[in-house]
Amino acid sequence: MNFRLSLSGELPTPSVAAFFSGVGLLRSEFVLRRHGAGLQQHSVQEALTQYVIAVCELFQGKPVWYRLADLWADEAATLATEKTYIVEQNPMLGIRGLRRARVDQEAFRIELGILGALAARFDNLHIIFPFIQDRTEFDYFASALKKMQWPNRYGTMLEVPSALLEVEHFISSGASNLVFGLNDLSCLTLGQDRGADDIKLHPALWRLINQAIADISGRCEYGVAGKFSAKILEKVSKEKVDYISLHYGQLPELLDNPAFLEMEDVNLVSQIKRQTNLAKRALKRET
Repeated sequence: MNFRLSLSGELPTPSVAAFFSGVGLLRSEFVLRRHGAGLQQHSVQEALTQYVIAVCELFQGKPVWYRLADLWADEAATLATEKTYIVEQNPMLGIRGLRRARVDQEAFRIELGILGALAARFDNLHIIFPFIQDRTEFDYFASALKKMQWPNRYGTMLEVPSALLEVEHFISSGASNLVFGLNDLSCLTLGQDRGADDIKLHPALWRLINQAIADISGRCEYGVAGKFSAKILEKVSKEKVDYISLHYGQLPELLDNPAFLEMEDVNLVSQIKRQTNLAKRALKRET
């Protein structure tokens, strides 16, 4: 099976990186959350820039797929420079992904500026669009890349069921990589909370995915990403997917390799989530 790595601020050792065919997702929002500030702050711009450089150099000759920042409203509110906080009953379905880029155009412009400068140096740096709903949203992102003369590849997450009905348009509009995001896709398909293994194994979910794969018809690469258990990974490994992108922090529990037993930053995502949750509680006390 072809494995890629999902990174959220971690930097693997060369021996760990060598096991993977590239970076399936570089989840940029975790870099912002780690520093507790948005991209309007110069120190965060520099931190993100240096992190992307380090990852691109480490995976030289292999693809690094950078996912544009996908902050939920309650997460964004914890960032020191955030200006667009909106109280939402369900932030998972609210102002996130492209929707946030449209609300906070300054941060989006800064992010694209960073990526454009780095793409001139690294031809292995590519962009993934987050939480796309339909062709209108996809075309908004694609148009922004065209205006900046983006030199490398781009693609999109497939996390919202309606997006899976649009894959032919995404491909004809330039997408060369599609990523089925099991966390959101299973939740929204089955109408259940995220996290439960059973919904990621449900036959209806895989019927939907396999129909989208049939529509792709080999014209574009596609992979699966998300939080896996051993049971889910076994299921996905048996499906017709080009690659699987595994979270760095899950490697010791999912793959039997001595190099994964002594990794640094293996708990970084959990630490960042705790930091964000503490900041959310502090905001509630203030309001």
